[in-house]
Amino acid sequence: QILVSVSTDRRLSVWDSRTGDLEVLLRGHADGVRCVAVQDNGQFILSGSSDSTVRLWDMRQQRCVRAYESHADSVWALAAAKSFKYFLSGSRDGEIYLTNLDTSEISLVAALDHRERRENMIMSMQLTPDEESVWVST
Repeated sequence: QILVSVSTDRRLSVWDSRTGDLEVLLRGHADGVRCVAVQDNGQFILSGSSDSTVRLWDMRQQRCVRAYESHADSVWALAAAKSFKYFLSGSRDGEIYLTNLDTSEISLVAALDHRERRENMIMSMQLTPDEESVWVST
């Protein structure tokens, strides 16, 4: 079991949740890391950053294996499918993208009116248990 913490120092810290030991520091973002999603088995981690990217980390290799650059502003929220076949990412500018991890296809699924974006930044997201809908906090 792992625990992942993120911070403004641009790193992800991966901890062994049983012992409390730091296992690895993951580096690659150009700005502070704001959100994270961890696959149930701990093999893959997604991280969203103020550098406008989402990164996919492979814990077997302990490195970033893919960077997704769909957003034009800071990524503040992530919600991954239990299967880790896709994820949703939400940003400071009020946009939500759906990314297929198998095909790397990225689709814009929601965007707030440009006049409302400053007041309605995407702060957090959670998929419903059936993964048919997503709850969004602004």
